[in-house]
Amino acid sequence: MEEAERCNRIGFIAKGRLLASDAPRALRTGYLSGEMLSVRCEGLQELHARLRRRFPQSTLYGNEIHLLVDSEEQSRPLIESAVREAGIGEFALERIQPTIEDVFVHLTRGLAG
Repeated sequence: MEEAERCNRIGFIAKGRLLASDAPRALRTGYLSGEMLSVRCEGLQELHARLRRRFPQSTLYGNEIHLLVDSEEQSRPLIESAVREAGIGEFALERIQPTIEDVFVHLTRGLAG
């Protein structure tokens, strides 16, 4: 979906239904409420399993986990607790701009299979 970032306008279609259509920037800022965080560490699979219980809007994204949260400040203690429970020593947590893929995952999450 990286190529979509360079388009003037894109649309998301799932199950034959147009979910959203707009400029990439408008999609990234208009369809997600909250803050997008990135978590990087060893043991991503184990950590992601734990984080999904606390943050339903979490997605494995390459070598990191993207979390859509209300607030980084409020979520940090829960993330740190999940890291400790998973036995992970070092991790990196940063606030990031959501990607087009983050928006698509958000819009399609929960659509009946």
